[in-house]
Amino acid sequence: MMKGILIGCAMVIATASATAQQSEAVVTYGFRNNGKDSRGEQTLLIQGKRVAVGSSGRQTEQQFLSYADKATFQLLDGKNGAFTLKKPFSEYIKPELLPGIDTVAGIPCKKAKAIIRSNTIEIWYTDALAIKGTPQISIAPGLGLILKIVRNGNSETYAKKIEYRKVSNEELKWPASWGKLVSEPAYQRQVIDSRYATISIFDQEQISWGNKIDNPSGYPLNATYHFAGGTVILKKVNLPAVKSSQRLFAELVQYSNGDAYDRTGSVFVVPVDKARSFLEGLEKGANVLPAFTGRNGKAYQGYVSTDDYDAPVEVMRLFTPFGVRHFNKQVHASLMQLIVTPEDSLTAFRGVGRKQLPSTVMGLLFHAAEHTMRHTGQLLVTVKVLKSGTTR
Repeated sequence: MMKGILIGCAMVIATASATAQQSEAVVTYGFRNNGKDSRGEQTLLIQGKRVAVGSSGRQTEQQFLSYADKATFQLLDGKNGAFTLKKPFSEYIKPELLPGIDTVAGIPCKKAKAIIRSNTIEIWYTDALAIKGTPQISIAPGLGLILKIVRNGNSETYAKKIEYRKVSNEELKWPASWGKLVSEPAYQRQVIDSRYATISIFDQEQISWGNKIDNPSGYPLNATYHFAGGTVILKKVNLPAVKSSQRLFAELVQYSNGDAYDRTGSVFVVPVDKARSFLEGLEKGANVLPAFTGRNGKAYQGYVSTDDYDAPVEVMRLFTPFGVRHFNKQVHASLMQLIVTPEDSLTAFRGVGRKQLPSTVMGLLFHAAEHTMRHTGQLLVTVKVLKSGTTR
């Protein structure tokens, strides 16, 4: 009897040891929200030091982990070509390791915690197995095998089963080429572009007061018009039909040639499918448009729609720091001045103002820095007031 028990124990230990040494597996994850199981699953395909993260929904990119490179790879094969973001494990937020042992999918796990973008992420993991990976590459990719992730105490991703088996190259879909390696901002720009159809309307158009205006007649498509002395530009375009589930976004890039007032504006869409449109007001003056009388007794033209007129729709209002681009040029010039200033000149005499008050090169640079910080503080306070809606 004793001999049989000892043999049985030896077999269990040998099986556990063999499992710990296996380096290929498929891990299947499920999801819970507020304790209730959600639909859908996600897989992690592990082939030694190469790991592919399966898609859990509509996803336009492929995600991989390379434990040989100690890095994640995000590959987007979009309309502009193939782009890859390679990010070392060391650049991800390092979680805090916590005491205690728990069990997930029958495997003893350690626990860790991380704060990512103001989210509290609890992590259950094991570093005792040959297989490694995470279902979310931004969460502890180098920690080991992540078996459970809980976000903010209610959104849970957990391992449902681990199948130790050979993972073929066809399943893994490891790329033969990574395409063009780009920075994280450049990669995110490509991801955004891949999700949306972009229609360019204005490109390097100048909006300014007093320029000569020579508008074409008849409002042909894709021709630019200038009104209100040049401060309003307009172009007639055909937009594709929009389904109820789709969204439209407007993106505007503004530059300034140095005028401190180049900082405010609005973007409107002007409907022209009725007998009258806001274009009449631009051509002939606001008095030709339907009027709305406010409580103050004043008439406001073009604000209300009628049976034969649709009011323009404001889609964006902008407020930027004054002199955008011109300000950036001045910052660049200041930095270049610091770079080319010889260190041995910092204590050299410099006279200030008409009275030539004594100072030094270092003193003037420090004074300029103080002024910059004061104006930066004023700008930050202004932004906070605008965001809060506070008025005086």
